[in-house]
Amino acid sequence: MKKLIAITALLALAGSAQAAYSNLAATSNISSVLSDFKLASDGTVLDPNLNPSLNPGSWTTNATALKSMLSLVTTEAGSVKTIFLGETAGYTTNNLVEVLTASSQTIFSNIQAAGLNPQIKFADYVDSPAIAVGGSFDLLLKTQDGNSFSVFNSTSNIAYSVKTYTVNEKLAVDGLYHDVTTYVVGIEDLTSASKFADWDYNDLVLGLQFFDSNGTPFTTPVPEPSTYGLIGAAALLGLVAIRRFKSKK
Repeated sequence: MKKLIAITALLALAGSAQAAYSNLAATSNISSVLSDFKLASDGTVLDPNLNPSLNPGSWTTNATALKSMLSLVTTEAGSVKTIFLGETAGYTTNNLVEVLTASSQTIFSNIQAAGLNPQIKFADYVDSPAIAVGGSFDLLLKTQDGNSFSVFNSTSNIAYSVKTYTVNEKLAVDGLYHDVTTYVVGIEDLTSASKFADWDYNDLVLGLQFFDSNGTPFTTPVPEPSTYGLIGAAALLGLVAIRRFKSKK
């Protein structure tokens, strides 16, 4: 939906500090891997008929992998890197704020990537403060009428689509280049209850990366202990079956 919206937070504290931007373009291959999402409100909107794989509106809205990673970073401690990729909703004086359990920070202010005075550019990013075990991470969308909607952790979610890409980037943990799984999140700026929602999922496009407390990228979520038990039981049954098959020969 191409209407002015704001992304803000239900602040855990009375105020919200403004985070400083960094840019990933010079220390990664993000410009080649994710340049198709370099959208601005006066630019070309992705056309699903031209390249469905790059259009958020054509992705599945099943965000199981992202949900698992959000759970992992809060159960094992870590941080989240939020990367601005593009927007098509005509943002002008809006804020993107990370919501953490004990604090929050404005990560992107005046989200406007086009016009005579752009306030943000492709690959600008902010690292979240450390997320402790048992903490939480979310982004909230604040619409023009002042309502706030969770992106990830509420029953009144804004609709979003997710697709994963791999970005090779230099990490502070060791100064070397690593492949980092990047969850590209295309956000629709209205809820399903709105008759004006157009379900293009490109009103705001972000990249999310997840790191452990040492700054090493999380890969696939670690199975629960019960899952390990099931895997072990299956392996044991397989071993028994093989032995029986060999004994019959």
